[in-house]
Amino acid sequence: MRTLAAIATITVLGFAGCSGEDPFDTGRTRSAAPEAMGITTDTVESAGAPVAKQEAPEPAPQPERKKAEAGVTGRGNYGGGFGTTALSTRVRVQEKLEFLQVDQALNLYKASTGALPKTHEEFMEKIIKANQINLPQLQPGDKYIYDPEKGQLMVEKEVEKK
Repeated sequence: MRTLAAIATITVLGFAGCSGEDPFDTGRTRSAAPEAMGITTDTVESAGAPVAKQEAPEPAPQPERKKAEAGVTGRGNYGGGFGTTALSTRVRVQEKLEFLQVDQALNLYKASTGALPKTHEEFMEKIIKANQINLPQLQPGDKYIYDPEKGQLMVEKEVEKK
């Protein structure tokens, strides 16, 4: 009977916390180089020299450019209701037709001159004004830009400042 009581006591103590783990172990510790924590170490050459902290200037955000096509103006995003779907479709179709006029005028200009306009100003004069094309109104801050490398009218989105 005493043997049975001793085995039961040892078993209870084993489950109660004597699992073999070190009770003073706090887990893994990390060590880092002093530089990683913002601490500078002096060398013989730099001892006593003032340390100037320099931060790299934030690069200026580049404006986002998208091809001028239906939907780029932001108009016609009225949701998916019964009446708003028809209105959204009408606005998108109208924009698509206006941008198709630009593409058609570019094709005709290229066919007649053998080249595309070389600058934004030439594009506005020879394509937009000459063909009396009314470009869709953009969101405030956005603007039309002609990209002579791609031969396309682009919309430059205003960059939001942080």
